[in-house]
Amino acid sequence: MPIFASVKSTFAPVGSIRRAGKLPPAVISSANQRTSGGYVYHAFPLTATFTVVSPGLCEILCVGGGGGGGFSGNDYEGGGGGGGVLYNDKLEIPSGTLTALVGAGGANNTNGGDSGIQFNGSFVSGSIGYGGGAGGNSNSVTGNAGGSGGGGNYNGGGGSPVAGQGFIGGEGEGFNTGRSGKSFPSGNNGAGGGGAAQEGGWGNQPLNGPWGYSGGNGTTVYNSWISACGDVTGADGTALSNLTGLGAGGGGASGGEWYAYSQNNGGAYGGGTGGYQYYYEDSRGRTRTTGSGAGSGRTNAGGGGGGTARYGGGTGGSGIIIIRTLA
Repeated sequence: MPIFASVKSTFAPVGSIRRAGKLPPAVISSANQRTSGGYVYHAFPLTATFTVVSPGLCEILCVGGGGGGGFSGNDYEGGGGGGGVLYNDKLEIPSGTLTALVGAGGANNTNGGDSGIQFNGSFVSGSIGYGGGAGGNSNSVTGNAGGSGGGGNYNGGGGSPVAGQGFIGGEGEGFNTGRSGKSFPSGNNGAGGGGAAQEGGWGNQPLNGPWGYSGGNGTTVYNSWISACGDVTGADGTALSNLTGLGAGGGGASGGEWYAYSQNNGGAYGGGTGGYQYYYEDSRGRTRTTGSGAGSGRTNAGGGGGGTARYGGGTGGSGIIIIRTLA
């Protein structure tokens, strides 16, 4: 996967095919076609084919599947990165039958799938939103690279993002050569996955602090596109109008001895919550453990799954593709 591929900025939703130059706007026919504000929107919450009646230029929004949260059954793992958010205001597409391939959310320790437009089995250049990176785990402590990078496990660094599509994952609490330039004592907090609008929270920061090892926030820049297709049924059977943003990272796992930890938030707009674990003494003086598994990322938002300790990691949420042409 070309991690540093050149792509359009995530935050450039106002470009228009009215200014696209000599090529004419494409004419497209699809099953989920909606007209709003002088544009025709084609929404793909699931992989599907569509027909390009007349070739030319279109605008496209592609969100990769969210990365899966880290899980090994031993340590405190990182949250999955949000699916990469690609916007391209001058995508050239040929005539014929094309496929909108929507990336699936990643299972535990697995990157999300890439989303993009395929013609004759190959991706059309400039159409790929890359899947989010998986959270780090005890077997691979650094978060995976992806659309947004996965968070490190409690002893690992964050994964790198795809340029222009998301942010880096956070660093685990015990990662002593971090970007802050400071050294921290070894600890039990995994980091949050990166999001489309913010890097993942670091495991060394307080739970209620400005980051608090939560996932990085997703972006709301493209909510007008979602609204235009709001009555389309998503992959989970609910309307797309329920989406509040795209590409949020999952929260990292937390843990401690003899005091309660709570779940760490996923990034706003679709990131899964991180799991937690702590020890306690029962009424007979025996040491016990309790905790909770992680939450999964939001379907069709490319949300990253939460990291966990011993109670099950969160899976990433699937991505989405929306194409826009002139009405």
